[in-house]
Amino acid sequence: MAYVFKKDPIECWPWIGWSSDNYGYFSMNKKNYRANRVAYFLEYGIDPGNLCVLHTCDNPICCNPKHLFLGTHQDNMQDAARKGRQSKRRTGAKLTESSVNKIRKLLYRGLPDSDIAKRFNISVAAIIDIKLGRTWTK
Repeated sequence: MAYVFKKDPIECWPWIGWSSDNYGYFSMNKKNYRANRVAYFLEYGIDPGNLCVLHTCDNPICCNPKHLFLGTHQDNMQDAARKGRQSKRRTGAKLTESSVNKIRKLLYRGLPDSDIAKRFNISVAAIIDIKLGRTWTK
């Protein structure tokens, strides 16, 4: 990958391309991909599919395959809790199905993620999750 700063095999290899919500991304055929998921696939030949690609290093922009492992969403939440990364605050959803449909229309029109996030008072990460189908799937 041209946008990975490869160092010593033991250290993190940070993604130096486009990043959002602390993860590296790149686009191919008008679709966005998380760089760490592609790094895992390229190294191990396994498509993560519905599994999460977790980091032993807790560095979201790291693409060193030696730092990546597969797990379920529950594994990810348990890993976060074990490492003290889980938010203590639990809030209800800010979005409704109607607002998500409006967000999808704005994404289709090409409005920047940050503008949409401001309009709905949510994070850019939430917009990306909707765009990538990780939340509010059809």
